Amino acid sequence: MTIQVQTGLLWGVEGRLVTVEAERSKGIPFFDLVGLADGAVREAKVRVPRAVEASGYAWPRRRITVNMAPAHIKKEGSGLDLPIAIACMAESLKMVDGRLDGLVALAELGLDGRLRGVQGLLPVVEAAKRSGLRRVLVATENAREAALVEGIEVHAFETLRSLFLWLEGKGESQSFAFLPELSSQTSKDCFSEIRGQELAKRAATIAAAGAHHLLLSGPPGCGKTMVARRLPGIMPPMTPAERLEVLRVASVTGKIAHDVSARPFRSPHHSVTSAGLVGGGRPLRPGEATSAHGGVLFLDEVGEFRRHAIESLRQALEEGRLSLVRAEGVMELPARFILVAATNPCPCGYYGSEQRGCRCSPPTVARYQERMSGPLMDRIDLHVLLDAPSSKQVLGQTETNAEPSAVMAQRVDGARCIALERQGCANGDLGARESLALALGDPGINDFLCQALDRHLLSPRGLCRVLRVSRTIADLEGSQHLHLNHLLEAMNFRPMTPRNVLASAA
Repeated sequence: MTIQVQTGLLWGVEGRLVTVEAERSKGIPFFDLVGLADGAVREAKVRVPRAVEASGYAWPRRRITVNMAPAHIKKEGSGLDLPIAIACMAESLKMVDGRLDGLVALAELGLDGRLRGVQGLLPVVEAAKRSGLRRVLVATENAREAALVEGIEVHAFETLRSLFLWLEGKGESQSFAFLPELSSQTSKDCFSEIRGQELAKRAATIAAAGAHHLLLSGPPGCGKTMVARRLPGIMPPMTPAERLEVLRVASVTGKIAHDVSARPFRSPHHSVTSAGLVGGGRPLRPGEATSAHGGVLFLDEVGEFRRHAIESLRQALEEGRLSLVRAEGVMELPARFILVAATNPCPCGYYGSEQRGCRCSPPTVARYQERMSGPLMDRIDLHVLLDAPSSKQVLGQTETNAEPSAVMAQRVDGARCIALERQGCANGDLGARESLALALGDPGINDFLCQALDRHLLSPRGLCRVLRVSRTIADLEGSQHLHLNHLLEAMNFRPMTPRNVLASAA
């Protein structure tokens, strides 16, 4: 008699269902696992029998063959322990009829019979729901995560013994109802704490409203990191679909218990590799770019990063996703984030500063600024050059009416709502055709853009990005139409735009 139990595996941030089949036969007692299992799954041959015996049940003295289908998919991870144990022991248990119907099981087993949680449970539960399965058996520590999927009946257990008793109708499970979200936290950091740097605050507002990428260049200690860390706090609240995507990524990376309702903020060290940034390894795992999906990816001192690593972000900046091609197949990973890159203008940090002289030679400055390629720079919408605030600004002796993050967030949310009602996405996510359509109907705008293209001030891609930024500026002002002043402000945020060109256009 063959017993089948449904379970699941991860592929990127998506779940795949797997069927565990167990069959007993006469012969010398032997426990065999087939179905392209990796090392962690093969170790279940040791963990499962010990856990069963520690739970007070006798391990069958038969030849047991366990198959995991489909056979062409590599089985990875320790979450298959529980379905293997259920399938092997089903004939020995006096189960209530229908207990295994429409059910998915996923948990690791300890040698003492305890159930342990696993990473990546949420995508597997979603895959089960899409396949028509409505019940999941999980460890208690995973129960709250499984309950995030609506329409799923969650049964949680502390030990394998309590689960077996439930299968026999002699015990109860811990049931969890649908939980729409885990927590809601607001950022404690506020933009009003930043002294001066009004241009950087303006750029941060535009970036948050339109989902535009941002480059901050300036001397050490001028506030670049402070601006970046406060950006998630003014971004629009996540929609239910966005929250589920963020939760799915957090589940895969094992960070679902930390600030899951806040926008992600990732700040990798400059020594990160390409695999660590965009994903890779064996087994394939998402990188920092996917962990930042729906939030902010902050590259501090971007000039110190490996050039190959930061260049690998090109696809994510352009398409909001990553395609990793391996022998096992093509893995599609979500990577729609706002990139905030911070850099010093030179190795000493004071090139162009009005308050302190630079010690670097011109060739050294040129080499340092060339660490980010032209194509990558062209994909960044907003370029801001900062200088150190004055002593009076630092000590709070100047008259400033610094906007708090809450006020900025309201304006950002209003502008994003306008964009969503008009086109169903943020301005930064518009395609080339939609972006070029923004310039139609205004002869002054068309003439100015032709002049910028003829003088090679803009590439065709840069033109689309300027139009998207100008549309966001118009939305922040509540303007239905795009005007030349919106375009001029957007051009001011482009790199190497001569000011005399802007002045003549004005």
